[in-house]
Amino acid sequence: CILLAGHRCYREYPQTWMHRQITSHSSGNKKLKILSTTQFPILYSHSSICRQINVAKSKLSLFPSQTLANEMRVVLEDLEKESLEKTRRSKNGRL
Repeated sequence: CILLAGHRCYREYPQTWMHRQITSHSSGNKKLKILSTTQFPILYSHSSICRQINVAKSKLSLFPSQTLANEMRVVLEDLEKESLEKTRRSKNGRL
């Protein structure tokens, strides 16, 4: 939704992209070597998922087409319902 609104995303870069960038920009005697990596999974509660969905909803008025915005609104509402159902079924209330 952020991209469809013409805005720039602010998320972290994927690990695979980082590896490619580091290795492709290493040359000659200035070689960089990845020694190790660590991933920290993020578990989302229903309220944190809804905050992200609300960010998406706030961008709908900036979409290039009202039809597209209306369709996306339906998708976002469905995601919110699905999030509630799945987080309620989850052992720790998070996904």
